[in-house]
Amino acid sequence: MHTELPDLVNGYVTVAAFNPANNWTTPIEAVLIKHGAQTSVAYLTHECRAESVSAEGIFREENVHEFCVVVGWEGESICLRSGLRLSGSRYFDLLGRTKAVFRNDVVVGESPVEVLSYDDALDLMRNPERRGVSRNLFLKVDFSHGQECYELLAPARYINFPNKQLEASYLQPISGYVLFEDAGELKLAYVACYMTRHGTRVEFVTRKHESLGKIKPRKTVGRYIYQCLHGIGGLCGLRSVFEGEEFVNISRVEGSCSLFRYVA
Repeated sequence: MHTELPDLVNGYVTVAAFNPANNWTTPIEAVLIKHGAQTSVAYLTHECRAESVSAEGIFREENVHEFCVVVGWEGESICLRSGLRLSGSRYFDLLGRTKAVFRNDVVVGESPVEVLSYDDALDLMRNPERRGVSRNLFLKVDFSHGQECYELLAPARYINFPNKQLEASYLQPISGYVLFEDAGELKLAYVACYMTRHGTRVEFVTRKHESLGKIKPRKTVGRYIYQCLHGIGGLCGLRSVFEGEEFVNISRVEGSCSLFRYVA
């Protein structure tokens, strides 16, 4: 099936921020469309390590974070930052968001795409002689969350599929970063979709402030030592040193997923 969708291959955003004398341009990584009485669109740019535009030094110790710029529903710029919770001037909240007045210019057109059927996408994965054309596949995830209906477009960063010798039939693409709106707030997320002929399970995972001991998955000696240090840190008022943000907040949503590729 052929249709037209926003062009994630050639689309980009130009931003003027922080330093009014400097602009930067970056690709569009994901598009989130909210359907309703009026259609709204948000754009996610590629993540970047904080830098200074300077001949005296580019990476600086006080800039211990990465960030993404989101062009929100009303065209506003939102800076989503990441990093560990540290003290003093080096404290950055991974869920931190700065609504800014800096200027952005979104350049993205509509391009023709081929939406693959489930069987064609599975055949593409299982047959190495065809796999060369599969590297530029993208996700189209239609889902509802709360009272809203959305459409997410993003590159298929990884695609899981069964060995050709097995009778199992599934596809599970995953992509990140993408955008996810929860309680009226746009957040960085990963999305994964378990696809079969009978239906699709769609999950998003967003960041959550958490004790690093809880993030650690297994009970080990290292975790036990960490928990002891965490307790001592709490008594000394240094617990934030042992805390951080990780993608642990899981949201299952009702939705469907299809794979597509851009065509000339």
